[in-house]
Amino acid sequence: MEMNDLVIQNVVVIPVLWRNGVSASSARLRGMDLSGWDSSLWRLAYRHKSS
Repeated sequence: MEMNDLVIQNVVVIPVLWRNGVSASSARLRGMDLSGWDSSLWRLAYRHKSS
């Protein structure tokens, strides 16, 4: 209980999710609606290059 009080009183932030990965794409690629919760293959079928 003391540990819980210590965490709550000191406003400790414990991450819920951590992904060890980096990705990049061309500035011309459209349909890359990603967030921190999505995988890099999310909506792959909807990606396209703009002219």
